[in-house]
Amino acid sequence: MIRIFVILIIIISGIWFSLESKRTTYEQRRKEYVWFIMLLLALQSGLRNWNVGPPDTMQYYRRWDQVRSTSWKEIFDSLLYGVEKDPFYTFFQKVIQVFSEDFQIFLLVVAAIFMTALGNFVLKNTTRISHAVLAFIIYMGYYYGFFSITGIRQTLATAFLLLSYEYIKKEKIIPFTILVLFGALFHISALVFLVLYLSLIHI
Repeated sequence: MIRIFVILIIIISGIWFSLESKRTTYEQRRKEYVWFIMLLLALQSGLRNWNVGPPDTMQYYRRWDQVRSTSWKEIFDSLLYGVEKDPFYTFFQKVIQVFSEDFQIFLLVVAAIFMTALGNFVLKNTTRISHAVLAFIIYMGYYYGFFSITGIRQTLATAFLLLSYEYIKKEKIIPFTILVLFGALFHISALVFLVLYLSLIHI
């Protein structure tokens, strides 16, 4: 039900921001629309109940809870010697816990990172508000169930891949590679994106 409600907001607000205004230009309204939806989706994801969707979120909570009692020395040893799976994700959690040990805050941080990347991607790759409306509807239809309510490590990795795409278009391999490698620290599958650079620069 919440998904349908959000889709309705995406459509209605898209119509609203498309209306002519003496106060702002069309381009300003397009940007305002994209960032409004980005904020909406970030709140939807970050404020979700932990029992929503698959059991992944509760598993992530248990890992978050374990990190609380993990010392910085253990975390750095894991980073240096690879004694656990995805040590950088553990390090990332520990850094967030410096500011807050509330798991809901952590979910909001993850949602903010991903939705900022998604909003930037939509903004840079659309020219009309109607295009952005379609992009967000596609997201809600096909990707909401994963990026908004389940895989946290994959969501963080994808955020950096979305940011890296702009550097493919500009044929800037160094910042592109750095962002992909940073994404791979959260989920190793991000390395596959490196092949995309080779396939697109010569099109």
